[in-house]
Amino acid sequence: MVRILKLLISLILLTVNLTNELNAQVRKYDVILEQAIQLQKEGKCDKAIIEAEKVTKAKSPEPTKSQRLKAQKIIDGCGCEADKYLKQAENSLSYGNHEGAVGEAVKVLGLPCAKVRQKEKAREIIDAVAQEKLNEAERALIAKDYEKAKSIAREVSQMPYVSDNLRNRANEIEKIEPPKLTVNGRTSMFEVELVADGGRDWFKVDNFGRYFIVDGHPNWFTIEKKEGGFYLNYDLDTLSPREFTIWVRAEDGQQLGIRLHQDVYVYITVDGYTDLSKQIEYSGGTLSFKVSTTAKNYEIIGEGDWCQVMKGSRGFSVRVRPNDQERERKATLRVRAEEEEARVVITQKGAPPSLLQQGRWRDNMDDVKQSTGDYKSVVERVKGYDKWLGIMFMTQGTVYVGEYILHLGQYKTEGKGMLIQSTNINRIGECDNCQYYVGEIGEGSKMSGRGKCYDKRGRLIYDGQLNNDKPIGGYPSQAVAVGYLFECIEYPDGSIYIGETFDGKRHGMGILLNEKNNKGDFWYGEWRDDQRNGYGLQISNNGEKKKTGLWKNDVKQ
Repeated sequence: MVRILKLLISLILLTVNLTNELNAQVRKYDVILEQAIQLQKEGKCDKAIIEAEKVTKAKSPEPTKSQRLKAQKIIDGCGCEADKYLKQAENSLSYGNHEGAVGEAVKVLGLPCAKVRQKEKAREIIDAVAQEKLNEAERALIAKDYEKAKSIAREVSQMPYVSDNLRNRANEIEKIEPPKLTVNGRTSMFEVELVADGGRDWFKVDNFGRYFIVDGHPNWFTIEKKEGGFYLNYDLDTLSPREFTIWVRAEDGQQLGIRLHQDVYVYITVDGYTDLSKQIEYSGGTLSFKVSTTAKNYEIIGEGDWCQVMKGSRGFSVRVRPNDQERERKATLRVRAEEEEARVVITQKGAPPSLLQQGRWRDNMDDVKQSTGDYKSVVERVKGYDKWLGIMFMTQGTVYVGEYILHLGQYKTEGKGMLIQSTNINRIGECDNCQYYVGEIGEGSKMSGRGKCYDKRGRLIYDGQLNNDKPIGGYPSQAVAVGYLFECIEYPDGSIYIGETFDGKRHGMGILLNEKNNKGDFWYGEWRDDQRNGYGLQISNNGEKKKTGLWKNDVKQ
């Protein structure tokens, strides 16, 4: 029983303590309200409201009803000046007093006690004034009064509390510059190069007002004003470079200079022409040309490998090498002075058919054929076979001259020899364009071993190895025996040489026909330094053997 009594006493004491503590906290709200009232009296409404809101927003412990009403009255009392200022601002705005309206609205925004709706209203008033001013600035822009527009925009950008979008637009207007006087898109002085041979140039003028051009220009050009610009008409200059500056002015005082420059008219001719053609014989020679120009210097472009140009102060000459081709060839020279040029086309005739191509010697070979038929003569033994020298007239007009072997009672072309193809066939074996072959003949009468191929003009087109009528390696190629030709040479005594030459001398394997005008005579063998040196075969015009064996320095040994 005593224990229960003690417990009840403890609970009662705890309840009393809690009640006292709550009462103490509630009394603190009275202190806060007194402080808020004092701040309100001092005009510190923002701080007064902060203190009063501590009471209105408190939840534990809850203020008394009277405390809440008192706190709300303090808050309401602090907002009454804002309404007053707003009313004054609206009145000023309605009478067009923009500065007064903005001033009163700024007062509201400066009051800490102003409510959100009051501040929003104040900003609306400021933006309304700013918008009206910006509208005025836009109208000034349309009227091209840029200074007024920028001045109004500057006022808006400096207004306090104006919205960002309006302030940004004001800043944009402030940056707008009046249209500048432009000529051909230029806003400052520029230079114009006039063509030397005269012309008519258009200059486009862009400006917000009218413009005019300063008079007093020289008589070598005229100005023709048109809508949106002007034409400059000027004549040819052949004496000396000339310059002049014309000025384009706008109504607002803007001006822009155009510096005109005209060079001396440059021309160039070759022998009085700008397009000249010359022809020269296949044998070559030298052509001379006279150059006339107003430029200080000229250059020649297009010198070919067969034309050598030698330039002088008043003209030039061209040394043309002989043309060993049947086709004509052309070289174009461009004679240039600054931007002008004359063209010279040199055409060189193709070489006429050589004695080899003319083929009169083939008639003499026919004489040999008629007098001898196939002729063979023993010269030496090689590897157990009898080696023979002879001539054979083959099918389709091909002629073989050279070494043979006698094998099982049959003569076979094998060893060193020469093949002369007929004119209607343009190849030997698988060598295209090969008309004459000098070299090794292998088994089966095929070109095999080292040999040279010559074309129909006697030019060396291949010097290398062959196998079974096929060249080994790149074809055509003349990498080794440079200087060799296959030629026909006619002599005053009526004799004719057919065969290889080197640097103009009989050298290599060759045939001598009609020696000392003996029609049908024939000699075949090796030549060195224009003389017979080596094994050879000589046949008389009646088909009988004259000499067979070794020759040295043109003498039979």
